[in-house]
Amino acid sequence: REEENRKTKAGIRLAIYHDDWEDVLTARMKTLFCEENWVRLRLSRNTSQNILKKVVNEVSSLYKREPARKLLGPNGKEIVDHPIMASVADWTRVLQVVNRYANLLNDVGLVVRWDRDMERLVLDVLTPANTSVIQRDGFPNQAAAAYWEIVDKADTQFQAEQQRYIYYDDEQHFVFDGKGNRYDPSTDNSNPDLVNPYGIAPFAFVHRTMRPNMFWDPTDGNDLIESTLDAGIARTLKGHLYLRQSFKQPWLRGQLNKGITPQMVTDPATMLHCDEGGEFGVLDLQVDFASIDTAINANVDATLGTYGLSLGQFAATEDQSGVSLEIRNRGLREIREAQIPLFRQFEADLFKRMVAVWNAENPGRPVPEGSYIQVDYAEPEVYSDPDKRWNDAERKLLRGLISPTQFYQLFNPDADAETARKAIEENMAALAKLKDLGWSMSDMIAGAGAGAEV
Repeated sequence: REEENRKTKAGIRLAIYHDDWEDVLTARMKTLFCEENWVRLRLSRNTSQNILKKVVNEVSSLYKREPARKLLGPNGKEIVDHPIMASVADWTRVLQVVNRYANLLNDVGLVVRWDRDMERLVLDVLTPANTSVIQRDGFPNQAAAAYWEIVDKADTQFQAEQQRYIYYDDEQHFVFDGKGNRYDPSTDNSNPDLVNPYGIAPFAFVHRTMRPNMFWDPTDGNDLIESTLDAGIARTLKGHLYLRQSFKQPWLRGQLNKGITPQMVTDPATMLHCDEGGEFGVLDLQVDFASIDTAINANVDATLGTYGLSLGQFAATEDQSGVSLEIRNRGLREIREAQIPLFRQFEADLFKRMVAVWNAENPGRPVPEGSYIQVDYAEPEVYSDPDKRWNDAERKLLRGLISPTQFYQLFNPDADAETARKAIEENMAALAKLKDLGWSMSDMIAGAGAGAEV
């Protein structure tokens, strides 16, 4: 029961993150209101303020830009152009998802498999919502084995007759069903002994936090879940108030004649009739929506404050100085720096599994034993004063800390190294040609600033 409960809670986090949490909000609100009130409230359900998703995306910036990866041999020298480095499908893109899921779910893994049709390595994400582990004896934070659901037909109308699972440890590999029956995992029945052909379990996990004697951390971050749901409830109630109490409410003392029903039309062009002695009136209900928004934002800010964040960090305004922007984003920088050693170790562990799978599937071009990967994460883009940014980059260039190509990429991050190099050569050649013709770019700019024609 606890295993299913853990998976359910992880599934709720994933549902909220992927903006599929209307049912989650409904289940929570139905416990707070009687059925008669809920019938009206459900029409105003509001899941527009997804605090959880915003926070997770903001603090998961490690793979926003492509890191530089090098394959180093056992002697520490780079192995250039080995095909394994180009064979991994969507390497950085998958790790970007893992980075976000680690901050969302606390624990997440990747399993390496070989795509025989495309002849490449594929990385599949393992989450607490679909994966179970068997912990190592004496090392509960490590997985000796893992098994997860097969979901290759989940998006089609053709479902398996019964749920099946894939199992891996360092020695065994098989598929089993809900009754415990084990099957050969190969498509051609070539592995009847159910042996792991790679000699090592081809999965690796990263843990955002470390819980003593536990592999999974199912509770850290629950405050973000609760804050997101609370904001959804508050905004639902606000929407309900807007529909029900933003306009004047007619009332009647006495009885309606001529058979008009209580659900009367309140169109101003429709005349209302009542019996003699009856009385009409209007109730003018006023709601302070500004105060409601202030209260909602205050609650959200209180939650974000525990993460060193605030609502103000998620927006940049033109009237803020570079210094204030740097101070405001310091919290995000510290969060990012704390993640670097975790993911550097995770990539190193993952690469060992990738090498094992590659060498087993490509014996003609193996990766030398003892080889490892070196990862250099790109510096994050931060909001700063444009002049300070330029001066800092220029100082680094003049002192040899960055190359001219890297200098160009600081101001045009979409350009790859070759594009940047060519652009610099073309720009410098154009400036040199103008100089040979007697033109001075500085004089041109100064003249234009003084109102001269250029």
